[in-house]
Order: sequence, then structure tokens, then C-alpha cells
Amino acid sequence: MALDDLYRSLLTREELLLHERFRFARDRHRYLVTRVLVRWVLSRYTQVPASAWQFAADQFGRPRIDGPMLDEVRGLDFNVSHTKGLIVLGVGRDIKFGVDVENTSGSAALDIVDHAFSSEEACSLRSLSADKQEQRFFEIWTLKESLVKACGLGLQMDFGRFSFDLDGDDINLVFADNAATLGRNWLFWQFQPSMDYVVAVCAAPSGASTQIICREALPLRWERDFDISPARATIALRR
Repeated sequence: MALDDLYRSLLTREELLLHERFRFARDRHRYLVTRVLVRWVLSRYTQVPASAWQFAADQFGRPRIDGPMLDEVRGLDFNVSHTKGLIVLGVGRDIKFGVDVENTSGSAALDIVDHAFSSEEACSLRSLSADKQEQRFFEIWTLKESLVKACGLGLQMDFGRFSFDLDGDDINLVFADNAATLGRNWLFWQFQPSMDYVVAVCAAPSGASTQIICREALPLRWERDFDISPARATIALRR
């Protein structure tokens, strides 16, 4: 059985219908691999078979585990992000988190800076030389997306209410107001797995030390440890 056929055999009827709605083959393939990756990795943490997972979207559109296996997998959660050439999946238990990845080989959407970034972030970005502005855009954008996904508020969250200060090797988050809905001591990590990608991870500390283990994989075929250190990280929240 070809690998894509094996992948399709694990999807639900609804997922297969969504898969066929993508116009381009590359998008169909990315959707297929993403859905199987989620199922396959989640099954590494439980006794639930890859084909048995059920999912639903919350009120803001974030996928979550659903169905009769809830008691067995209580506390287990995932978050996924994909871009051209790379899928990033985060899995955790009893912790709020979000992940985001961007392909930096394309042009940055600098035209959205004025309404998607805070004034401090926009000023900091424009103080850089032209050749560094696009990289900084992706660094800030992935961090913002990871926080939004960790909070679970979707596009209802005002991106201008918080800023990221990336001077030096630290990631410092600054709120424009009390921002009660965001009131956690969020931790951030930023990785650059290759020259073409920036990955951001946001998590809320759970009392114990928070550890990130990175692996790379081809679903149902292989996985291996991926030894990578964060380009930036933070453990402090500034107001």
C-alpha cells in the first residue's frame, strides 16, 4: 500500500471530504500528512489507536480532542501549525501552550505592521536595516501567533495589546494594559530549525520545570531526536 493510501485509511469520512476540497495537490498532501501526524503522535502517549481519535473545534476554531476516549486521555492536548515545507506539532499534558511556524524564504507582509503590531514593535522593526526587517517581522509574528493560540482566543484577541521586546537573546512580553484574559506568566521559546523557518512556542508554567523535547518525523515511517537549542527564550514577564 502506498504511503498516501495508508494515510487516507486512518482519516474519517469528514476528513477525507475536506482533503478532496483542496484545489492544489500540495495542499491536499499537507492536509493529509498533518492529520496523520496528529493521530500518530497522540497515539504514542496513549493506548488509543491512530484511527480512533476524534476531534472537534472549540468556539474559536482551535481543534481539540473529542469523543468517548476523553477520560483516558484527560489533560492531553495538541497544537499544530504548518507552512510551506514544514509541519510543527506540539503535544503536552496539563499545560496551556501554542505553536507557530513561518517560512521566511518568502516576502514578509510588512504592510500589516501598523495594524497587527504594537507601536513599540513597529518602531523597533523599522529601526532595523532593510535587510533585517523581514526576519524580525517573522520573529515577532510567530511569537504573537503562539500566544494567541495558547490563550485560545483566536482572532478576537487584539494584537496591539501586547508587545515583544527582542533586544538581545531574551524574549520579553509587555502588556499595554492589565489584559486580564492574558494574565499568565507565559514562557516563550523561539527556534530556527533551518535558515528558511522560524518556530515559536508559548506555554504557561505548570509549577514544575517546563521541558521541550524536539523530534523530526515522517508519520508511520520514522522519527528521531532533533537536537536544537532555542535562538531566544524567556522566563520573565514584564508589565
